[in-house]
Amino acid sequence: MALLAAEPQFVHALRNALLPIVTVIGLEFAFLIGGLVVTEQVFNLNGIGMLFVESISRRDYTMTQALVLLVSFAFIFMNFLIDLLYAWLDPRIRYQ
Repeated sequence: MALLAAEPQFVHALRNALLPIVTVIGLEFAFLIGGLVVTEQVFNLNGIGMLFVESISRRDYTMTQALVLLVSFAFIFMNFLIDLLYAWLDPRIRYQ
């Protein structure tokens, strides 16, 4: 019987406790994007970071602009998803 009484408290507390966790996940995503170039250089991986370094060294401005735009859109999209997740987790948060 005590388990059933504690369940609603746990659910409501968990939803409120998830807001800082979601914030940290969003910040870590930003650091992940920023460390992409370094990680690919250290482990000699071929990816967007390596393409970014090569396009800068070859002075390929079109490719550099496209990659900066791609990374910017990924960052903005992730922040948008985090804002939507805030509104879903905490009904007091409303965007007008």
